[in-house]
Amino acid sequence: MSISKLNTYQNNPLFQNAMESLQRGNWETGLGKLNELEKIFPYDVDLRSLRQEMQLRSKIDVDEQEDERRLKARLALKLAFRLLLIVIVLGIVFWGTRTYFSWAQQRLLVTRQNFEGEVRSLELAMKFRNAQNLLQAGRPEEAMALFDEVSAADPEFPGLDYYLADAEKTSSLDTRYSEALQLYNDGNQRAALQILEDITSDDPYFKDAANLIDTIKRTSMLEGMVGQADASFTAERWNAAIEQYTALRALDPSYEAVHVEDRLFNSYIHVAEQVLEKSLIEPEDLDVADEYFRKALAMRPLDEYVLSHKAEVRRALEERLFWQYVRAAHAALADQSDSLEALKIAEGYFNEALALRPGDTEVQQDRQLAGLYLSAQAEFLQKHWDDAIKAMEVVCEADMEYAMGTARQTLYESYMARGDGYLARIEYEDAISDYRRAEYLAQQDPDNELPLYEVRVKLAHSLGMTSHYEEATNLYRSAVELGYIKEMLTEENASLVAKINEAERYTRWENYRMAYRVYGEALRGLTAVYETVIHKVSAGEYLTQIASRYHSTVSAIVDANDIADPNKIYVGQELVIPIFPD
Repeated sequence: MSISKLNTYQNNPLFQNAMESLQRGNWETGLGKLNELEKIFPYDVDLRSLRQEMQLRSKIDVDEQEDERRLKARLALKLAFRLLLIVIVLGIVFWGTRTYFSWAQQRLLVTRQNFEGEVRSLELAMKFRNAQNLLQAGRPEEAMALFDEVSAADPEFPGLDYYLADAEKTSSLDTRYSEALQLYNDGNQRAALQILEDITSDDPYFKDAANLIDTIKRTSMLEGMVGQADASFTAERWNAAIEQYTALRALDPSYEAVHVEDRLFNSYIHVAEQVLEKSLIEPEDLDVADEYFRKALAMRPLDEYVLSHKAEVRRALEERLFWQYVRAAHAALADQSDSLEALKIAEGYFNEALALRPGDTEVQQDRQLAGLYLSAQAEFLQKHWDDAIKAMEVVCEADMEYAMGTARQTLYESYMARGDGYLARIEYEDAISDYRRAEYLAQQDPDNELPLYEVRVKLAHSLGMTSHYEEATNLYRSAVELGYIKEMLTEENASLVAKINEAERYTRWENYRMAYRVYGEALRGLTAVYETVIHKVSAGEYLTQIASRYHSTVSAIVDANDIADPNKIYVGQELVIPIFPD
């Protein structure tokens, strides 16, 4: 920063007004305007020196007036007192002897000499104080002149040697400081820095030498950074140039702002263009190009070139992102499509894909099925059977094997649970309707013998309660044949085998009412025909999922493990899973 460039305060109207006020002796107004002017030109050394000089003169003027007033008052008081004394003495002499007349003259002479000595002492004290003020204001030459006058009058004046040496030191520092400023303005910052460092080693707080040292070092560092960045830009090392220009802007956004911004903007464009000029553009390359176009637009939001190229990149990027989200959703469901966590992740990816391409019907359906499945599972755990059925019917209608068949299992369990509720409330027709739907679902998987067995037993019981004994008996009989129950019952269950045989006889005799009653007594609550396996619960597993994997049912698992709340199975828990033997 050049000192000559800062000396423009003299052209400011405030300066003219300030000088007129000071010349008229209106110190307060003049200094106030100089303070306002210094706020406009805060780094102008001459202006700061001028203000300090005016403050000094104002202080000296006020001090002189105050000292003169005090001196006059003291002199007047002393003079009055002495005149009174003289009058008394003269009266005594007049009334006394003439011998006292010579003594009175001598006493008057001594008094006059003492008075003149006190006046000289006061004058020296005022000069000494003014010299101190000049020294504090940074005007050592003028201070030395006053100190010399004091020394000539009284070489032993208290503190004179100390302040005279301080003035000489300050004068020397001031001369070197002026030399450093001149070198700085001439562009020789290295020489100026050396002198300023020498000055601060003698006096760390001399004027603004420390601040000027920081300015020179900071400017030198910034010049070096710009040089390195420009070299990278010239050599077309765009990434290095971006890093260096960015670091420079972070350190000082105002330093050569136009040049740095232009180079950084063009570096962003060059990097993006290099990416797009590749013969084979990878998906990650589009991210890079889009990022640099975005940074360029942040600097110049209305640049047409960047806007047009960014639009092309954006379209390609959106297309790529769309398929990336779709693939990510499918990957999340691969080999674990019955995982609730995987379905939540997939639903999120489907939402991201639809945000880019809202009209894609296939993705819309995938997202809808995932959302409905998750919703149905939540409703199932809350025993909201109607809501669970409503959601899962849509899923199973689209894909009966959705979530590795757990969708069908959940819908089966929901129908069974709602049917049990209807049955408990003696609403047999509604119970029969739900049981028939559950039977249909169980028939879709030939391995679902246990679920089919359970639903036929309950459906037969409900039909019998509505006097449909023949159909009920046939369902009981098919349940027995389905599970090879007679063959699996051991000698310990001979009474059950006998009952089944009795029911079959009634069936042959077409006494369906009796056959229904005996079959019911034998089959309802029968668990002796189940085999069991032990399953250790893993993270994220839930009962309908486990039941589906083992071709079992939630109710059978709950009963076998005495589970009070199906929501509260935990990781590491060992569950007994009832199954039909192979």
